[in-house]
Amino acid sequence: MRFLLVFLLALLVAPLARAEDFTVKIDSGFVADELRWKTQGRSYKFLWGLTYVDGRIAVCGVGQFVNPSLRQQTLRQMKRGKVVLDGKAILKDITFFTTIPEGKPLNRAKATCRLTKTKKPKGDFLVYLDVQGRSTF
Repeated sequence: MRFLLVFLLALLVAPLARAEDFTVKIDSGFVADELRWKTQGRSYKFLWGLTYVDGRIAVCGVGQFVNPSLRQQTLRQMKRGKVVLDGKAILKDITFFTTIPEGKPLNRAKATCRLTKTKKPKGDFLVYLDVQGRSTF
């Protein structure tokens, strides 16, 4: 009986944990980028951008792995990745980006967005994606 109660509670809580994620169509506000390994070459290409929900920033992205042998190392780096706004990390882990098959056009897919707790700043601001690091192959 206890197992059933825990299982039912998990089913109810799981959708709430993902309630902050949603999808949007790609528009001209998205920026193209890629992840590359110094010795292995390009491993992932993607489009990412920001949108706003009730005055809060949401980070959106869609991407594709272009080298299957680098997928696991690239996912580890994406997990360490962060979105930085005016020098402060507002989101860590970009593995939530929509993944589409290689060869499909990125700009025709829907991007997955994750809502942050950060409010949209007034005036100009600097935002960038930091996915730096090393990995053993």
